Amino acid sequence: MWNEPRVRAAQIPAANGVTNAASLARLCAPPSARSTACVRSQRRRSWNAIVPQVEGPDSVLVFPIPFGNGFMTHSDMSPFVGGRSFGHYGAGGSVGFADPDRRLAGGYVMNQMHFGLAGDPRSAALLGVLDKLVR
Repeated sequence: MWNEPRVRAAQIPAANGVTNAASLARLCAPPSARSTACVRSQRRRSWNAIVPQVEGPDSVLVFPIPFGNGFMTHSDMSPFVGGRSFGHYGAGGSVGFADPDRRLAGGYVMNQMHFGLAGDPRSAALLGVLDKLVR
């Protein structure tokens, strides 16, 4: 159903964000990273993404995930690239993430969804390798 044009055109908060990897990376890009002026301006206003605002069991994912403003913060249940990194996992294995200290942002989307909302082995492997490479 997620590939139906009517579903993609609908406004379903937190359920039907459709994008490519480059745009997903720009959404998470820290203000210090090269990005469009629009995204940089938005990030300055809401840079509390790295400071947990809410913690505890997530209503959908069930396990405890700390959230900053609009993004999951790095934790055992929402691992990104360590430190003060943040981002958001999507259904099927996609992930957008950033690490403001390393001036790093990235997006991963796939051409075949797996069932699941977080913890996909493909995105976990990608983040793990990236964390080791960009120290």
